[in-house]
Amino acid sequence: AFNKISDSCSPLQLRYLDFISQFSTVIRHVSGSDNSVADALSRINALKLSTTDLQHLADSQTKDEELKTL
Repeated sequence: AFNKISDSCSPLQLRYLDFISQFSTVIRHVSGSDNSVADALSRINALKLSTTDLQHLADSQTKDEELKTL
């Protein structure tokens, strides 16, 4: 299919077409229950991320016996 348009394309466009032609053009449907990435992205607001209490971390490090020996 790309051979027919080679006369009307610039060399830059031909290089782009050559690069694009290396990729698969097969498009298939994947249902949401089988597509875990899309499912996770659609539920991004439902994720609960915990925050780290930096003061608690610092206190724990100063009290840790193993870290005191380092």
